[in-house]
Amino acid sequence: MTPSEVVIDFETVSKADLSKTGAFAYAQNETTRIVCLAWCAADGSAEGVWQPGEPFPEPVEAAAREGRLVAHNAAFEFAIWQHVLRKSLPRLPALQPGSISCTMARAAYAGYPLALIDAAAAAGLEAQKDPAGKQLIQFSRRLYERTGSTEPPPGMLAYALQDARAEAELHQKLPPLPEREQRIYRLDAVINARGIGLDVASAEAIKRLVEEETTRARASLAETTGGAVNSVSEVAKMLAWLRSHGLPDLPDLRAETVAKVLKSPPPSASEEALRVLELRADAAGSAVKKIDAMLACVGPDGRMRGLLQYYGAVATGRWAGRLVQPQNLPRPEMDVDPEDFQRLPREGIKAVYGREPLSVAKSSLRRLLWAAPGNVLVRADLSAIEARLVFWLAGEEKALQLYRERADIYCEMASRVFGRPITKADKEERFVGKTLVLGCGYGMGSRKLQGTIEALGGRAPDDLAAQRYIESYRTAWPRVPAAWRELEQAAVRAYSAMGRPVEALAGRVAFRCDGSTMRVRLPSGRVLSWHGVEWDHEEQHLIAGRAVASSAERGASQRLYGGALLERITQATARDVMAEAMLAAEANDMPVVLTVHDEIVCEVPENSGAAAVKTLLDLMRTPPAWAGGLPLDAEAECERRYGK
Repeated sequence: MTPSEVVIDFETVSKADLSKTGAFAYAQNETTRIVCLAWCAADGSAEGVWQPGEPFPEPVEAAAREGRLVAHNAAFEFAIWQHVLRKSLPRLPALQPGSISCTMARAAYAGYPLALIDAAAAAGLEAQKDPAGKQLIQFSRRLYERTGSTEPPPGMLAYALQDARAEAELHQKLPPLPEREQRIYRLDAVINARGIGLDVASAEAIKRLVEEETTRARASLAETTGGAVNSVSEVAKMLAWLRSHGLPDLPDLRAETVAKVLKSPPPSASEEALRVLELRADAAGSAVKKIDAMLACVGPDGRMRGLLQYYGAVATGRWAGRLVQPQNLPRPEMDVDPEDFQRLPREGIKAVYGREPLSVAKSSLRRLLWAAPGNVLVRADLSAIEARLVFWLAGEEKALQLYRERADIYCEMASRVFGRPITKADKEERFVGKTLVLGCGYGMGSRKLQGTIEALGGRAPDDLAAQRYIESYRTAWPRVPAAWRELEQAAVRAYSAMGRPVEALAGRVAFRCDGSTMRVRLPSGRVLSWHGVEWDHEEQHLIAGRAVASSAERGASQRLYGGALLERITQATARDVMAEAMLAAEANDMPVVLTVHDEIVCEVPENSGAAAVKTLLDLMRTPPAWAGGLPLDAEAECERRYGK
């Protein structure tokens, strides 16, 4: 008889804040202690709760040695096992990243929320996570902080065992990850355990400057407004003050709104109002808070770990960011050397860069990520992958041929819009063509196009021109709007013919409805699962429950119209193209340390950097076997610090 998998669930206490440090830095913190380990054989044959000082349970040790451990959010159990448990029990086997089967990863692949309490409810389990456990955990941590005691409070052991039972039932209900997807999950675990370096000394120097500048900004704000506004976070007060000082029509204080006004201030705006907006732009951005996030999650060896969430975007399977949120690191407005913050005083920073120190600090954030001494970061970014995939999925050969010939498709699009040859010298017209190619594949309307062009720094066209631009795109590439219609019709037919697959886009995609769950087979063979699909009789179209990572993100149902379907399928397919390239990079001795949007970052020895650039470009320009005819291109660079 095959031994059962064993579910494990650690309960811990620490003076570190897990939500800020992430699992790896938390586990490496010297104050972190294990309260108990709840375990449960997946077949229900045995269970128990272990506490430090007791004999370690043999079924758990045997499962660890034989690769039969299961956990929900397995990265946490992995980190605690490696860095806390094995300190006191070194005879226990060392685990490899990804060796614990993760029910959170499998729940996400199945289209369920990531959090255990939400996944258990969505999957309809009999054993549910005990919501009262959160209070027990908080009490236990407060007790530890005050007294140093790791004694579990009454009810804690029962709570932990109930969690393990819920995880065991979820494990039994969820199918295993497909073999290819299991490889991707393991690679994700390796990347998160490997981490990426942080220039800690420069980060600390920037933090000191940011704190000083924030104090200065508050004082300047109070002085400029006569005490009416004392902090950039006082949004309502600031908005009221600005409206009474020359900006009566200012709608809000979002970053894009502030940037727009500062770029083209109305004549009515007072100098004081513009100064207040400058202070808001410099000090209010969340970017300055990322320094704290970086320093909180960096480990003793100077590397940040756990920055990626496998299948964090449940609807498509794309990676999401965690902790530092590398996907949201602001693009630098200037080339900054972070070490200048260690060498130069405030006035020196202003003199060298010609900007306020907070603005310079924002531009330095990406550059704080770096390779270990003797190594370099090789990063490559797929070029316009979503636009290329839209045309490939739709079968729009004219556009694909332009990509294959390395012609400028943006100039081609603009030439159609403006009725004359457009070259790269025609920057404004080419910008319109680029916006159309990159933005109109999912059914964008004229109003959204106007807002998009303006948000990207262009001059918004009037209503008639915007509508003409949209029609030009759809006329130039008629297979794209045809693909919207085909996908929507196929999804509706699949809903009507429960259990029977309906293919679309020359068989590259197939829909199948099982009750209220829509399964979507992608070109790669991966299957998406969208739950809560139903027919809206009033509006006469399909809707789906919003695919989310947790109950906190719940929102209104989404209409499954053709453009939305193509968007989800395109983004999911782009993820699969990226995953194939990441697996290939690892196989070619280029360790991946990060993926951001359509970019792969590897860390290699400095003397092999040039060769790694060529290899990575070759890999990323080669379409997967299942994507024949897809023209791919990428750009790459190699340096010690992360940039772009």
